[in-house]
This record gives sequence, C-alpha cells and structure tokens, in this order.
Amino acid sequence: MKGVVGQNSNPSAPPISNRFAEALQEERRLLIVDDEPEIVEELALFLRKKGFQCETAFDGQEALEKIKQDPEIAIVLTDIRMPGIDGLELAKRLREYWSDQRDLEVIILTGHAGIDQAVEALKMGAVDFLTKPVSLKYLLSTVQQADKAICMRRLDHQYRVMLSEELDGRTAEVKQLLAEVEAVKQELLTSHPSPSVDECIKSIFLPGVRYELSPVVETISGMTALLEEDERIAAVDGADLYLEHLAQAAREAHVFTETLSDLMAAMCGEITLSKTAVSLEDILADVLSVANPRAAAAGVSLETHIPHDLPDICGDHGRIVQSLTRILESGINLAPMGGALSLRAEALDQEVQFRITLHGAPTALADEDAGPRCGDSVKTLPHLSSDRLGIGYTLARRLIQMLGGAVRLESQPDSGPTFVITLPR
Repeated sequence: MKGVVGQNSNPSAPPISNRFAEALQEERRLLIVDDEPEIVEELALFLRKKGFQCETAFDGQEALEKIKQDPEIAIVLTDIRMPGIDGLELAKRLREYWSDQRDLEVIILTGHAGIDQAVEALKMGAVDFLTKPVSLKYLLSTVQQADKAICMRRLDHQYRVMLSEELDGRTAEVKQLLAEVEAVKQELLTSHPSPSVDECIKSIFLPGVRYELSPVVETISGMTALLEEDERIAAVDGADLYLEHLAQAAREAHVFTETLSDLMAAMCGEITLSKTAVSLEDILADVLSVANPRAAAAGVSLETHIPHDLPDICGDHGRIVQSLTRILESGINLAPMGGALSLRAEALDQEVQFRITLHGAPTALADEDAGPRCGDSVKTLPHLSSDRLGIGYTLARRLIQMLGGAVRLESQPDSGPTFVITLPR
C-alpha cells in the first residue's frame, strides 16, 4: 500500500497552496497599440502607476511581432484606426492565430465611435469598446476586469491540471489494489478454505481501500477551502461558480470512496444487514431525493410510475436506498444528454419488482450471444462492461443479493436496457 493519508500522491509536485499562488502571481503584461505616440505614453504612464507592466507598439504589425515574441502579453489595448493593420484586423488575426494557444483579452479604443464598428469589434473577440477621450477611471476598471478574467481562467486551468494528476495517480493505485485483491483471492482459493480469503480481504485490503483513497477527498476539499478563503478569488466575478464545481467534485470523490469501501466490506462479509419492516414508499422518496437532482444536472429526464399501495417488506432501509440509488445513477451515466429514464415499481405475489429503463439507448448494448428468455424477445445482458456501469452498480447488485433479491439487465426491441431489481416480500 503506497498511499499515506493526507499526502499528495505526487511527492515531487509543489504544495497545492504554492501552485495556486504561482498561478495568481504569474506575470501578465499589457500591450498598448496606437499610431499617436503621445496617447501611448500617457496611457502607459497611467497604467504603470496602477501596477500594470506595459509594452507599447505604434502599428498593428509591430504589435503582432511583440505578441509573438513575448508570451507574457495577455491584454491588448489597441486603437481602431491605424495605418496598415488597424485595430479590427489586429483583433481578427489574434483570434485566428492565437485563440488555441494564448489567453488574450483585446480592448478596442477609438476616437471615431460607431455602432457598426463596436459590433464588428465584439465579433472579432474584443471584450470591450471604448471611445476617446476615454475616462481613465473607466479604462482602469475595464483593464482590471480583463486581468481578473485571465487570472480566473489560469486558476481554473491550474486546478484542472492538478485534479487530473491527482485522480490519474489514485486511479492507478485503485486498479493496482484491486488486481492485488483478485490475485491473492485466487491464490488463497486454491490452497485455503474461503473463510481465509475473507479474512485476508478484511484485514489487509479493506483498510487499504478506506485509508488510501481518503487523501483524494482531502485534496479536493482542501483546494476548495483554500480558494474560499482567498480574498483575491472571492472578489472575482464568477468565483462562486468555480467553487461550486470544486465542492461537487469533492462530494463525488467522497461517494466513490464510500462505495468502494462498502463493496470490499460486502465481499468479505463485514456488512451486517438489518431485517425490519420498511416502507417502500419511504424508500423511493429517499431514492428520488438524490436521483432527481443528479438526473437534472446530467440533462436526463426521470419519469416515475409508482403505485400508492406498495406493501411494506422486511429488509434494510438504508441499504435498499443505497442500492436503488446506485443503479439509477448507473442509468443516468449511460444516458445521453437529453435522454430519459423511467422507474416503475410493482408488487407481485412473492416479490416486489423495480424496473429502471433507459429510453433511446443504443441497442448495441445488448449481448448478441444471449438467447431469448421465457419464449419472448427479452435478452439478458450479463456481460455489459463494468466500466460502463461503474462500481456503484457492482455494489448495488451485491447488496441486493445479500437481501435475498436479484438484479439483472434486459433489453427489448425498440427500447434501451432495463435494470430489473427484485426483492422478496
């Protein structure tokens, strides 16, 4: 087990706080372009006093050459009427040449205002259109907003790089861990009774799963807290949206860690299920309170067909809710944007049945080798890739089996796959 709680999975990487601080402090220079030298010098002097590093150019061609030579130029303040390459042409070329390589904000400045020119400037990618004589206060505000926008994009990029590195490392560790579990289990199955295998999983691998994955959640939560406490970020427009994305990532990482831990516990028999009378209506209400927001966020509609006279059953309320929620989430993950899921519940003679159908899903999900069941055209899909269904589905299936029920995947003509879950009455 290589992970250590609270440590970065990449020991050579700079501390998280340092990497975000570096992103905030990266140099961002401003280029002022105008064919009137006195205006260039006046604006440069003013903006330098306000803390900006300014470069100057006196025509569009010189501006293009300086931008090419200096990768730290991030804001371009340009006059619109200049000989040769004018401001609109400069903005157009910057968009064409650098949009995929550089983070540039263009502000157009002109003494010849016109609505057509303003519209054209915005089409060319300019963020604002100022008229001469320009208010220095308004100019400063516009430049500061452009600078903040670039800063936020760089922070977002830095966060995504860090998160990708962290998750790639943890994913590799989890895959290696699961491979070790399977290898040890197979070895012990050939030479020892199965209780020894369960004890091995319980004493060695289950603690590893629980404690080696927790740094992932801690890392994401720590980055979120760091950004929430930074006054520079709190003052930036749109920062609350980025922080919400971070918080959502932390929640998803927490759910993944809990799910994997529960699956390992179920594999070695550590989970004990209660046997009490439970209300199916209450169970479905709890399931939908989680599934409905998830479906809405994924752009998937969720329809329910639930009778009001469902009987109570003897089972474990929490684990049934967990299992049905995980299976619904598997369906949401399979559904395309704009797709639909339906949830049906029905009480039969000896069991209660839930059917979760993905409408409009590709029929290629069906197992071509599976034959018809019970004389109709229904096919079981036992070999649908676990990568498509996710670890939550694997846990749900195991828990349902422990409750005396079953989970299977079917496909019918003109319909997507259907998860069929049964629980004994």
